[in-house]
Amino acid sequence: MDIEQRKERWRNLYRPGSGKFVFLIPYFEHPVEAPLFWPDRMQERVDYGVRLYEAQLERARWLDDDFIPCLFPATGTEIYAEALGSSVYRPRNNMPFARHCVENASQAARLKVPDPSRTRLMDLVELGRRIREKAGADAPMKLVDVQSPMDILAQIWDKTDLFASMMDEDCEELILELSGKICGFLIRFWDIWFEEFGTSYISHCPDYYMEGGITLSADEIGNVSPALYGKYFHEELNRISRHFGGIGIHCCADSRHQWAGLKRVEGLRMLNLCRELPVLQEGYRYFTHCAHAPLYLLNGVAQTMPDMFPSDFPTGTRAVIVQRAASRREAVEKAERLREACRMEDIGL
Repeated sequence: MDIEQRKERWRNLYRPGSGKFVFLIPYFEHPVEAPLFWPDRMQERVDYGVRLYEAQLERARWLDDDFIPCLFPATGTEIYAEALGSSVYRPRNNMPFARHCVENASQAARLKVPDPSRTRLMDLVELGRRIREKAGADAPMKLVDVQSPMDILAQIWDKTDLFASMMDEDCEELILELSGKICGFLIRFWDIWFEEFGTSYISHCPDYYMEGGITLSADEIGNVSPALYGKYFHEELNRISRHFGGIGIHCCADSRHQWAGLKRVEGLRMLNLCRELPVLQEGYRYFTHCAHAPLYLLNGVAQTMPDMFPSDFPTGTRAVIVQRAASRREAVEKAERLREACRMEDIGL
């Protein structure tokens, strides 16, 4: 296990040029069961983060893929909406989620955006600290969930009214002002996070390594037209990318109609589209300036990509290859074949 070599292969993936690949085989002999991600389960979440890191280290000793063991202060998607005033539903058999707290434009105009250091978001920084204290400071931290400002706005503002308001010229200034405040709120929180934990990290979704920049989800772009994307979404993505020095974007929506806009996002390093295989293959050819971490949809459900090797991608593609395994032996055998295939690609054979 040479973690620095793994990091260098990820760095190489982000360098423009000929096709480059890393690969992941997410097999664990003894999966670590996650606790409920509730505020009053802090110690359970700390213990989970430590056990998960130890399991990742053990896996890295016998499996030669490109996964980098990390510290994981696990959360749901509710964290920013809760900080902005939303209540949270926490089921006992699934992830927590936020309920909207804004019904209409009048209520949105009265919404106060707090200082993130005075919200429950700081509990997540403390969670990360406690995991790091127990597990050690050498590993990169996996990011807690990151949503785009407009995605956060769509969590706190009833979507039926929000999308109607986007079409109302009288609401345009309000929406831009509020999303701008949320953007600043998000930036301030992540400045705190990166100052505490450093800028070498594992993305919140999916598990790819980055140095510098930030990764986030931009799913609501699938629900609007290209004109509304350009008006409300595009510049906030650029603002965040400029601030942090690059960006990785996850989108599990049907966003083909927004590709022209996404292609213009400044500093786009990684694109994680979650779509059907033909759409992904089209995306490799369209987004040639960034790397890809694709997720595959089958009958509307996210699946691991069919087993693919570097030779199965268009020339020049830079991508994360993910193959599943049902046993330790199968995982090791697949890793050996993929390592050789990536090596041959690197030397141009």
